[in-house]
Amino acid sequence: MATDTIPKTERQYYVEWLRIIHIISVFLFHLHQPVIIVVGYFIIRWDIAVLLKVLLITFTSFAILAGLYWLVIRRVNFLRVIFGMKMVNKEEHELVSGLVLIPVIAEPNRSFSEMK
Repeated sequence: MATDTIPKTERQYYVEWLRIIHIISVFLFHLHQPVIIVVGYFIIRWDIAVLLKVLLITFTSFAILAGLYWLVIRRVNFLRVIFGMKMVNKEEHELVSGLVLIPVIAEPNRSFSEMK
């Protein structure tokens, strides 16, 4: 029986989430303060209500940190190691949105339409 057909138990989902949260927490621990200070430096000068400033700083900082994590840190092996993640081999294909991205290799003397 293939392991893909076995449904995951609640404990397996819990362990998987703990692993992801641990990786992200190390990254957030190191970078949250500088991001909050820089964002706050610009937003604190605005002439708006204090509650709105707090919400803007919170959500803007979170968006910047999430973007840094998903777009930069996860993709650069050197940064992955710094933040406690395992290196990814270039031969491995990464799952993105449930799809496996496999590069298309062009064969000599064949057009793209002939490959289909």
